[in-house]
Amino acid sequence: MKQQERQKKSKEKILQAAITEFSTSGYDKVTMENICTRHGISKGMMYHYYSGKDDLFLLCVQNMYQMMQQYLEENMAELEKKDALHALKEFWMLRESFFGEHPPFKNIFENALLRTPPHLFEKIEEIRGPIEALNRQFLHRTIGKIELRENLKKENVSIYLEAMESVFWKLVEQYRREQRISDVHSLMEAAGELWDMVLLGVVRQN
Repeated sequence: MKQQERQKKSKEKILQAAITEFSTSGYDKVTMENICTRHGISKGMMYHYYSGKDDLFLLCVQNMYQMMQQYLEENMAELEKKDALHALKEFWMLRESFFGEHPPFKNIFENALLRTPPHLFEKIEEIRGPIEALNRQFLHRTIGKIELRENLKKENVSIYLEAMESVFWKLVEQYRREQRISDVHSLMEAAGELWDMVLLGVVRQN
């Protein structure tokens, strides 16, 4: 095996080990020593490629966002063909569908977005940049196809939906807190109900 191939294999082994640890233990509890011990990685090899836990966490976050962006891009083309309201609703569901296919990334996502280590905030924001731009472009195009209330501007609605997206799944958990959600179908049903209220409101319009 060539040196370049060995290096690639070693880095992939470290990445998968880091994903496993950060997804199960969270950022605060993970240590370099635990990753090495639990996954049969020598400290020499580990520190040859990465200087510490922060490097590995950022690597996991970057890997997650790259895979998520690819997943969204592959599905957006079909959403663009649908009615705007349905397209928006299904767009919000895409993220959870992604986590359904890649469960370890959900905890990493929550650690990065909802429990961001303060000293890594700027670097994580930089990593998130491309997918935020992708989301913003989709929302802007899709909202442009909807008849909004007279006092609302497309730009403000886009910002509102983008902000809501970051906390939406926490709202779903609270919305169904008395009914334990045990399967994907129930989760999506609850999300759909909440989404209708977020988008259409709860006050009857005359």
